[in-house]
Amino acid sequence: MSEPKYLIAQRVITRLCRDAGVGGQLPTEQELCQLLGYSRITVRRAVDVLAAQGIVRRRQGSGTYVEALPGPPPEVINPLGFHAQMTTRGHRVRSRVCFLATVPAAPEAASALGRPLGTPLVKLVRLRFLDGSPHHLTTSWWDPQLLPAENPGTYEDHSLYGLFRERGVELIREDVSVYLGHPAADTAALLEIPAREPRLMSDSIVFSPDDHPVAFSRTLRRAPDATVSFSMTAVESPHTPTEQEHSLG
Repeated sequence: MSEPKYLIAQRVITRLCRDAGVGGQLPTEQELCQLLGYSRITVRRAVDVLAAQGIVRRRQGSGTYVEALPGPPPEVINPLGFHAQMTTRGHRVRSRVCFLATVPAAPEAASALGRPLGTPLVKLVRLRFLDGSPHHLTTSWWDPQLLPAENPGTYEDHSLYGLFRERGVELIREDVSVYLGHPAADTAALLEIPAREPRLMSDSIVFSPDDHPVAFSRTLRRAPDATVSFSMTAVESPHTPTEQEHSLG
């Protein structure tokens, strides 16, 4: 199953709270439903959580207002991405581009990036190989103004995050959700695995220094016994320990 929709909605609304500032008014419930592409029940649940945390307050007949700014998000130093992590460890990484175009945003991409449903976004689907063997399938979405849909060959042997940085887009934080998914037949066929058989999946959102989402990616791993490992490093900060590196292998 994928990450609960209300958690995704909560994350997007939290960013809206930071943008609005204390005392600022949030979009109406109906506007949030249109922005996220979710039902009123899902949006209301997300707002209820933020209200319980004292971040927002509903005013009868007026709307929902920011009561207090959310705490700073976890600080993550220099998201590396799969390509950089594996090549620095001596592995060979190659990608086969299965799809590359600017298309209307799918609901999950629009929600993760805080964009209206149907907003034009670049969609890139890559089958990724590690040391010559298929490893995972990743679908990524981002704003074409940041990095236009170019020659597919650009993405075969390069890091997507590296391409962003080459264009001056700094990446400072990455949120990753890992869950057990059941791939559809067309997706499973690309990885040569049985359809609907459980596999490890992950959703990731990479952020710029001003805490705005840059790209959303959904990854399906081929191996039935894939693992997730994290390296946590304490930093001199009054907030939380830093997630310095994540490896999805």
